[in-house]
Amino acid sequence: MEQPTTLLKHFSHEHPLEYVESSFDGDRVCSACKLSIMPRNFFYECKLCRFSLHKVCYSMPKKVMHPADPNHCLKLLTSSTVAEKSDECEACGRHIAGFHYSCTKCSLYYHMLCVALPLSLKMESSHPHVLKLELKPLYDFECDVCDRPSYNGWDSAAIEG
Repeated sequence: MEQPTTLLKHFSHEHPLEYVESSFDGDRVCSACKLSIMPRNFFYECKLCRFSLHKVCYSMPKKVMHPADPNHCLKLLTSSTVAEKSDECEACGRHIAGFHYSCTKCSLYYHMLCVALPLSLKMESSHPHVLKLELKPLYDFECDVCDRPSYNGWDSAAIEG
């Protein structure tokens, strides 16, 4: 028995969205994170245009407090809002295309999914300690010529002893 279709609204899109299962062709790209929507996964789609969102991208909060900027709230901006200072994510250093979190007071920009990373992770099968996301470098090295830091973004994980 087929379930009734529910049309939902998302702040980033003017048309209603429907929660559907992706087809086998896998030609859909999420409008928020710009990653492919894998076949046989459920996602939100606009029947009027090609706008699509992964379930996790649809559910991202409009504002978050995050340890990367503990003094300010990070605001979720759509792809139409271009980062003024930089188009690179402060966390991973890669180009930002799509939705992103921003602190306009600090001119910081983060991929939406970089902010969604867990702050700690236990992987009992491969490592006995809790792995923590390192938001700042352990040492603050700078180039004496250009005064730029010698690191690029967050560390993947640091071992907590």
